[in-house]
Amino acid sequence: MVEKIFGSIIVREVPDQPGIYILFMNAGENKFNPTFMSNFHKALDYLESTKGPCGVVITAEGKFFSTGLDLEYFPRLPQPEKINFLRTYQRLIARILVLPFPTAAAINGHAYGAGAMLSLACDWRVMRQDRGFWCMPEVNIHMTLPPGMNGIVQNNVVSKQVYRDIVLLGKTYSGVAAAASAIVDQSAAQEDIVKLAIKYVCQAAEKAEDRHVFGALKREMHKDTYGKLVQDSLGESEIPRPNKSAKL
Repeated sequence: MVEKIFGSIIVREVPDQPGIYILFMNAGENKFNPTFMSNFHKALDYLESTKGPCGVVITAEGKFFSTGLDLEYFPRLPQPEKINFLRTYQRLIARILVLPFPTAAAINGHAYGAGAMLSLACDWRVMRQDRGFWCMPEVNIHMTLPPGMNGIVQNNVVSKQVYRDIVLLGKTYSGVAAAASAIVDQSAAQEDIVKLAIKYVCQAAEKAEDRHVFGALKREMHKDTYGKLVQDSLGESEIPRPNKSAKL
């Protein structure tokens, strides 16, 4: 079994399934900070360097998938550094969105904010049905959603009512509720989520042998959102807040 370790990110090839990989996030709550994002990029560099059919499942272990931005690190940054940090995060999400092979998130536990966004950047999502919640809490922590992130939510949520509740209420969804609202493709028992996620990526892994075509198709699918994620502007996230006690 092939295993590559990039700090807190571990990449393992699935036994007897060449080209199918599990990317394990292994940093506790898997908060997005510069070190975590650098390790994630290194793991993606490795996966993109592989040849032939390919599919990748992103998951973690324990009660957390990812709790989002590192809120011990991020709020302390001066405003210009906050903006640069958000741009760096967006470029990572943009890269995942258009990876030239199929991806699936096996959501093993809580997925909040940037962690929920990570799941939406994948082509398929399977969420544990008995534990963990999915939520975009920005409205509750006084943060705006930049245009690119809003685009990812809009493109992945079919119902306008669900989209409204995600953004304006910061509504929390269990795995069962997320599946019923089509935020995820399926909910399942913990022991089955990775197996099901593997089945999803295996549907397209052979097609991804031609990485150029598969990547081009995804770039066209997500053209507008991808463009917003990689552009310098972050919309209203760049505007200094009149309330100095706000967290962004």
